[in-house]
Amino acid sequence: MDDNTFQRLRYILGGLVTVASFIVYALTVAPTFSYWDCGEFIACSSILGIPHPPGTPLYVLLGRVFAMLPTSPDPAVRINYLSVVSSALAAGVAFFVLFRVIQAGLAAGAEKLEKWQTAVALGGAVSGSLFMAFSATHWNNAVEAEVYGPSMFLILSLAWLAIRWVDRRDTPQANRYLVAISYIALLSLGIHMTVYLALPAIFLFLIAADEGLRRNWRFWVSGLVLFLVAIDLTLFLIGAGAWLILSVILALGRKSAARWGLIAAIMLAGWIGYTSHLFLPIRSAQDPWIDENNPESFESFKSFLERKQYGQTSMIKRMFDRRGTWANQFGDHAHMGFYRYFKEQYGFGGWAMLPVMLLGFYGAFWLYRRAGPWGALIWALFLLGSVGLVLYMNFADGTQYYRLQPDAYMEVRNRDYFFTPGFIVFALMMALGLSAIADRIGRTSSSARKIAVGVAVVAALLPIRTLAENWRGADRSRNYTPYDYAWNLLNSCEPDGVLFTSGDNDTFPVWCIQETYGVRKDVTSVNLSLANTDWYVYQMKHRWGLPVTFTDDQILWTVPDMSTGGLLKRPKQPIDDPISGTRHYLFQTRDNDQIISVNQLIVEHIVLNNRWKRPLYFSSSLRGKTRLELES
Repeated sequence: MDDNTFQRLRYILGGLVTVASFIVYALTVAPTFSYWDCGEFIACSSILGIPHPPGTPLYVLLGRVFAMLPTSPDPAVRINYLSVVSSALAAGVAFFVLFRVIQAGLAAGAEKLEKWQTAVALGGAVSGSLFMAFSATHWNNAVEAEVYGPSMFLILSLAWLAIRWVDRRDTPQANRYLVAISYIALLSLGIHMTVYLALPAIFLFLIAADEGLRRNWRFWVSGLVLFLVAIDLTLFLIGAGAWLILSVILALGRKSAARWGLIAAIMLAGWIGYTSHLFLPIRSAQDPWIDENNPESFESFKSFLERKQYGQTSMIKRMFDRRGTWANQFGDHAHMGFYRYFKEQYGFGGWAMLPVMLLGFYGAFWLYRRAGPWGALIWALFLLGSVGLVLYMNFADGTQYYRLQPDAYMEVRNRDYFFTPGFIVFALMMALGLSAIADRIGRTSSSARKIAVGVAVVAALLPIRTLAENWRGADRSRNYTPYDYAWNLLNSCEPDGVLFTSGDNDTFPVWCIQETYGVRKDVTSVNLSLANTDWYVYQMKHRWGLPVTFTDDQILWTVPDMSTGGLLKRPKQPIDDPISGTRHYLFQTRDNDQIISVNQLIVEHIVLNNRWKRPLYFSSSLRGKTRLELES
């Protein structure tokens, strides 16, 4: 097989992996929208709105592009195809990444692979990329409007760029790959923070593969400065801004240009990538119908990106106070245990999962032993996407609620999607294991090489089992339930009604069907979870025509609350509570033995001030007895 034939075959197989994945996803894609965040993402893509923190601005912009494509008569399906396309492309990129990684392990210092080794590498690349494509969580993310399909494509693209730099680092054009890595890494934050998880692994791979980078202190500083964005926004803006200015100035100098030119390009590309976040304050200033957290000022923008809506403590600090036991977080616990989802990924359940795990770990050890930097890349990506995410996400199992309440209630749904990076990398490790077995067989004798090629063929066919086992769980092609649920909710309301909703699964479908399909836009929905925040009550008053008569000084949290040491804020002025006859701030309060939350105060306020002018509805029963006895 000459080089041209080999290149054509490699591109053909990579293309077939991409097309096969696309066809499977297209056959199983949701026909409208799914529950949880999907409806919100579709609605925001339709109107260029601002979804929940940290806003995913690049996803919204890309979603808007897909919404305008004439690919489906259903507007939600057009946006769903952002996941279909990006997930299929992720499988294609995985093929090329995995082929080069297997090639590095097989070659082990040799300049060129033998024909049987090439067959092993191609079979392993097909196997691993399809294991990844049909793994349960990645497939489920690929058939609905979610951020994880594009995120996995970007993670694998960053790995591919790093590999290209390592292969071409002695050429004049090689450093463009480092600049592209910086740009895509910062750009990816507009999709999801998960992508940034790959940066430490890629940095480790680059310095392990090249002594020049390892000794370049400027490169180390650039990497550390860019990683500050994952820790604190203010530190990042100051540190990265100062390092950019310094590097550009020194790059313009005659004596220092050679040493600083690459650093200046890396920093400038990173900053350009991060500018996708400017969409948030710019669009928020135009007051779209969905404008979560209203991130127009720097303070609200910073709080928005740091996810302060979900707690005042950063996730870096929160990870040091465990919200569940180690056994539950790593084990088989409902909604959040890593192993609970890991064992279901590849279609090998029960005891069959044990040899699969051993196969993956064997492949990673084989690669590390034969090609250290390449093995370090795979190990680092897997550990960061599994152990690292268990530590960082610190999911709650409900056992620590009374110690940490209210931040440690049991996770409300399956959190497997957060572990997608670990799951897709382990799929590649499985293929490494199969390739390592074929390599060991093929090296025994010349006649055994045909057996090694046979192992590679079997490896390429094994994902058929994963496809068959996971099809039913991933197939959303006939699921209209979320659409029908939202349609029924809205059409049960009289004209100009006010519909109080509880959380994501009754709010986001309503938002989607109103903003994307234009159904019953006369009904105003009020999300009771968000009604605990000042920005949402402010929007209720000024944008939606609801009977909210509080002044802005009674709504907005602008004054430091000294009862919390100034860590939290409160409104300038208190409100008069007509039911208890007391005066207090629009915060959670107590009325005799009853705790009254902010959203309860808001419901009471709207009910009393509405004076039967607009019909009021609730999507579900209110929790507990209310002071107006609104329970059903």
